[in-house]
Amino acid sequence: MKTVFFTGATGGLGELCVKALSQKGWKVFAVGTNREKLKKLGKLPNIIPIHANVQDINSLKAAKEEVLKHTDRLDAVVNFAGISVFSSLIEGDAIPLMEKLIDINVLGTARTNAVMIDLIEKGRGRIINCSSTVGWAASQPFAGAYCASKRAIEAYSDSLRRELMFIGIPVIKIQPGA
Repeated sequence: MKTVFFTGATGGLGELCVKALSQKGWKVFAVGTNREKLKKLGKLPNIIPIHANVQDINSLKAAKEEVLKHTDRLDAVVNFAGISVFSSLIEGDAIPLMEKLIDINVLGTARTNAVMIDLIEKGRGRIINCSSTVGWAASQPFAGAYCASKRAIEAYSDSLRRELMFIGIPVIKIQPGA
């Protein structure tokens, strides 16, 4: 049975992907912060819910310990955890909002990959990072912080791909849009 560590499992698109993977016979370590949704996901076949927060490296390390109770390798890590906030780049709480977006959308992905890389390598697996069409398209007013976080994911993914190709780990970015 193939295994996947899937962050953002309790969000809309992430939840749909987790359910589809479980139906295809994957063992899914469904990671999220919404305990109620995780509980519901845990009732489905092949899904092991894990409460973890990508903003907290220790939370991710604890999630890895849970994974290790079931397997010593992963076929994939899917980084779907993320938020979108639309606001001015200069008015109101612009800087704290941008910091939160970058912490979750960019650094959360980097933390997850750093914690799970040995399990991916052992499983000869792959890393899938969720960007967005705004990662490459022209930025729109009041979406600058979100666009900046997704452009950062683009650069991070491209660089990580070039690093990990030497040890045979593919890095894939997906770019869902409206």
